[in-house]
Amino acid sequence: MRNGNTRQEPSDDRGNAILSTLPLSRPVAVELPGVRQRRVAVFAGIESTTSAHRISVGVVHLDALADFHRLWLFGTPSVRAMQARSLAAVMPKGALVVGADLNTWHGATEPAPTFLRGLFADGHLMADESTPLHRSLDYLFFRSMSGLKATYRIIPNAYGSDHYPLVGRLSS
Repeated sequence: MRNGNTRQEPSDDRGNAILSTLPLSRPVAVELPGVRQRRVAVFAGIESTTSAHRISVGVVHLDALADFHRLWLFGTPSVRAMQARSLAAVMPKGALVVGADLNTWHGATEPAPTFLRGLFADGHLMADESTPLHRSLDYLFFRSMSGLKATYRIIPNAYGSDHYPLVGRLSS
């Protein structure tokens, strides 16, 4: 997503990243439809010589606010739903773990997480009390993990953010 738009504050890209101690392959960056800021979802495969499991990972960050025509906060569930639906065709097939800041200010029953849970029908994990107001903002989704158990924990330090980091773990 872009920030800065003046001569004193020039624009540059900022946004999502996948950090891994294992080599990544097949990276894909997908621009999401949006109305306020540029949003890009990132996916890649994890290459492991010690595991028989082939897993892809992804990072998604949906819009927090809509434009003023959609009443900023109250119109955003439809914008986030549109962005979530656009991911269906571009997500890697097979085993997949996606970390997502869905910005679901109105809770986990908004259309975006509901749609994504359907894409991860064989299992999903979600942190639904990750902020002081118990809003559901951050999610971990796990798909097709035969032989692997998926768990997560919430790190209790928000590091100055309104989000608490989620750490997912796959184990046999």
